[in-house]
Amino acid sequence: MTTKDEKGWNLYQRRGDGQWVLQYRVRVGEKWPEHRVPREHRSERQAERYALRWLQAYRQEMAERPAPPPEAERGKTIRDLAGEWEKLCDKNPKLSPATRKQHATNLAVHVLAYPEVADVPIAELGPATLRAWVRKVRDDGKITIKWETEGDRSVRRLVRGGPLAPFTCRNAINSLTAFFADVMVEAWGVDLPANPMKHPGVRREVPDAVTLAGKHCIIHLTRPVAEKLLTSAELPEWRRVRLLLALTSGMAEGELSGLQWDDLALDVAVPTVKITKALALEGDEGWASLRAPKTDNRVRVLPLHSLAARALRAWKAAGWAKWAGHKPEPTEPVFPSAAGEAWRPDSAGLLRRDLLAAGLPDQYEGKHPYTAHATRRSFATWLAQVGVAEGTIKRLMGHAGSGVTQMHYTAQTLEMLRDAVECIKLDLATGQLVELPMRMAASAPEPPQAAGLTADLPRPLPRAAVVESRNGAKGEARPSGLEPPTGGLEGRCSIQLSYGRVRQITYCKHLRITRDAAGIVRSRERSRQAVTALLPRTRWRAARSPREGPPWRRARTAASSSGARGPRAPAPSAPPLLVERVR
Repeated sequence: MTTKDEKGWNLYQRRGDGQWVLQYRVRVGEKWPEHRVPREHRSERQAERYALRWLQAYRQEMAERPAPPPEAERGKTIRDLAGEWEKLCDKNPKLSPATRKQHATNLAVHVLAYPEVADVPIAELGPATLRAWVRKVRDDGKITIKWETEGDRSVRRLVRGGPLAPFTCRNAINSLTAFFADVMVEAWGVDLPANPMKHPGVRREVPDAVTLAGKHCIIHLTRPVAEKLLTSAELPEWRRVRLLLALTSGMAEGELSGLQWDDLALDVAVPTVKITKALALEGDEGWASLRAPKTDNRVRVLPLHSLAARALRAWKAAGWAKWAGHKPEPTEPVFPSAAGEAWRPDSAGLLRRDLLAAGLPDQYEGKHPYTAHATRRSFATWLAQVGVAEGTIKRLMGHAGSGVTQMHYTAQTLEMLRDAVECIKLDLATGQLVELPMRMAASAPEPPQAAGLTADLPRPLPRAAVVESRNGAKGEARPSGLEPPTGGLEGRCSIQLSYGRVRQITYCKHLRITRDAAGIVRSRERSRQAVTALLPRTRWRAARSPREGPPWRRARTAASSSGARGPRAPAPSAPPLLVERVR
């Protein structure tokens, strides 16, 4: 029996009125058209005879028709060339991994999601179409991640709606502009006389390069806010040192995270930091790996602020070992994670949390949340407020010069840069970070071994050595490294480290001046007792019996009772340094 596929036609009778219907094949794989047999052909045999005559006439007519011209080839679209462009970007050594990933994301999220741009031949894309696309992305292109539950699993949805951040919108526009630039020079079968994204009409729709805070709002930390934050007892030590370095150097987050100990020169006349690498979120070796800085101008040598240099010495001497669990090596990061490895912390979130812990608002002017760039903006703002030249600020921040003269003919020595950095004055007199007189912060640089902060201390605190005073009494000596430099001033000053309470005791010849955490003088008395200091988890006090009194008084009492003229007791203003450790 012959099937309808073999014959190429078929007859069937409609149920309602019994009319016969002819089905015939035109092309293989297409739906068969239908032709109704006239009603006068009532029997199947009559219908077959009519169908054969009609098919013969139809096929003869189709054979006599002229062949239609071949269909014009459809032009290449953005969707057709998106994969080729991503491969081209991957082969470009000048593009960083972060830039390549950004191009791919912008193309997938902000370009291919709009068929009116992605599926239209590139040669037919005009300024009007692209202007409309820019307006859509700018005004309604914000992407929000929304999780929905489908059955027993959670599905992530991307919800589009709301204005897109200006810089994000500009990045998407720049990615499409770079795509058209490569299409023009590559042999991809597209003939573009000019880059359509550079049309003046399209460029007028591009948003200005401003933050969400506005054109005239720079989110930064004021100096009073920075001083209160740095002197907060709630601020962890590694965050304190990192924040102080960021505020006084203008280093970016990637540069701070990639900083190693061999990049620092702390024991020289002008302490410096050498910036030759950064810890990128998307590096050449994958997630959070070291690579070259963002631009060639970011490779620079910066002088360290005196406060930052002394804080780094103290951090290297004791704080780093306590945090990481071992002594630092030259190639280890200055600010490692708890595991001792280089990392990129959530600096913006940590900054806002530290501000709240210090009793400060976590928003600038009450409406703009602080970001990780706040420290870098603070550095530039503070320098501009004291009148530092714009060219010097650009050199310190790693920005390109404003002209040929500044870029190629103006040399700035390390001393000039140091003088500019030292213009930043932070009043940390009540702080817990650096044990030095704050009145010496702007004085001449201290010698390399000053303040005892360059000593390489082991992780556990060593027990104090036992010394013998002039009257024969024995006791533990005060540990070295707790006496700050006085810079030639007559007297000495001791500020407790951040591991304990905040208190400052100043000794000037025969006076003992005590200040509280706010820097207010609480007492002035003649100096009769030993220096009191507070170490991490260790309290030092004068070693004496409450009943017998201090050793020099016991020696004088014994001599007077025996009637013999023994050795003269030391003067009350210069008591022996006898201390004991109390857990």
